[in-house]
Amino acid sequence: YLQNGAYLRLKNVRLGYSLPAKIINMARTKNLNIYFSGENLFIAKNISLLHPEGVGGRNGDGRTYPFAKSISFGLNVNF
Repeated sequence: YLQNGAYLRLKNVRLGYSLPAKIINMARTKNLNIYFSGENLFIAKNISLLHPEGVGGRNGDGRTYPFAKSISFGLNVNF
């Protein structure tokens, strides 16, 4: 009844791209950055009943609540 407790989790990620100076000058800005940010995007686990970082559950009953997934896109502009 033993289970392997190993897991892989992508907890936080932020990817950004600063636009080239040629485009920035056309827009009359100092800096222009586009980004994507995400939290709790992925988990790979072999545990069938329990979440490895489980939140919740009472009295060791094994019930847990999943972590909320959050995705956002944005634009940072400096004039």
